[in-house]
Amino acid sequence: MSNDSGVAHRRWVRITWIAALVVSAFIVISFALLSSWAENRVRASLEARTYVERFIHAVVEAERSQRAYILTQDREYLADYEYALQKIGKLAEQLREIVARNRIENDAIEELYRLAGERNSQLTTAIEVLHARGFSAAVEEVRRNEVRQTTNQILDLVATIGEEENRLLGERERQVTLLRGTLLGVLLFVLTGTFLFSTVSFEREHRMAERLADLNRDLEGKVGERTRQLELERRRVENLLADMSHRLGNNLSMLSSYLVLEARRTTDPGARETLEDVHQRIVSVASAQRRLQINSATSAVDIRAYLEALIRDIRCTLVREGICLELSAEALLMRGDDAVSLGIIVNELVVNSLKYAFPSDGGFISVSVCGKNDDVVVEVVDDGAGIDSIAQEGLGSLVVQSMVSTLAGRSAHTSARSDLERPGTRWRVQFPLRHPPAQDYADQAV
Repeated sequence: MSNDSGVAHRRWVRITWIAALVVSAFIVISFALLSSWAENRVRASLEARTYVERFIHAVVEAERSQRAYILTQDREYLADYEYALQKIGKLAEQLREIVARNRIENDAIEELYRLAGERNSQLTTAIEVLHARGFSAAVEEVRRNEVRQTTNQILDLVATIGEEENRLLGERERQVTLLRGTLLGVLLFVLTGTFLFSTVSFEREHRMAERLADLNRDLEGKVGERTRQLELERRRVENLLADMSHRLGNNLSMLSSYLVLEARRTTDPGARETLEDVHQRIVSVASAQRRLQINSATSAVDIRAYLEALIRDIRCTLVREGICLELSAEALLMRGDDAVSLGIIVNELVVNSLKYAFPSDGGFISVSVCGKNDDVVVEVVDDGAGIDSIAQEGLGSLVVQSMVSTLAGRSAHTSARSDLERPGTRWRVQFPLRHPPAQDYADQAV
């Protein structure tokens, strides 16, 4: 499994857990709200039943107080009767508010309200008859009202309301039980599903981690084997280069000796001069090759140490008495192949100065090498007679231009001084500094 797919999988696991927590919280909140709603509805049903019982008691109390007053004409019973009538009116209003949302109960309350008013009117009429026409007429009025059975109708309506409240209470309890069970089932389903999903995800990730570990071990083995093969190949190439360098050095030595012999044998001055020039250049290349123990094209070379050895060789073999050759070089690390090209450039420029700048007398030659930004700047300056057209078109200048092109650089030469007799020459070569790899930063033996 790739890193991106593993991250995506873990993200989905986190999202699933968050979703499960949100759903669980929603279910818990819904359960709490449902319980509160059910409790309120049950409380309302119980309250309605309580008011129904109070209403029945008030109706019975009104009947009892009215008859007791008619029989005894005790005004205390009349006060109880009037209080019962007020209580019936208030209870009817309160019941109307409680059952307002139930159509069946609301219709029953309205009918109850009407019958209660009618019954109150009957009871009041009987008392008025008692006051106006006496006891016998009042008893007759009471008997006539009993025939109408208004009180029984009121009690039947109250019983209907009570039965409806009992039905609603049972229905609400069943709804609460059903919803509670449903919510608990959903909660258990969500938690179980989340647990199973997490378990499967963990097992899957564990298997993928084991597979990734196996792949890493296999890859490490292949990388180790490939590294070993590359190391063997590198050593083989280094051995080949060392052997080639050794053979090249031998061949250059043989060629140099052969040129010396040919220069001694020839009687033609021009041919002898040409052979000596070629001999000097071969000596320069051989010196550069000998000074550098190159294992690969990316080996690091200390330019200052390398050029010091090269200038020392030139002093010993080419510089005649009266000529001063100085070197100023920064400690720069450079690729081995670039160092060879630089050594050939310096050698050719110094040889040109020795050959053309000082025909018969002495002089001064300075070589400087420094780093400038990401470039290497080489200057060879002499105080001699200056460079003529023949020297500019000679083999040495062509070699310099070829090496500069190899380094992807540029070169230019000007007069070093304003003296007309000895203007001198200033050669300036600039090329990019190619740093060797970090593992090859090692001083080269000189």
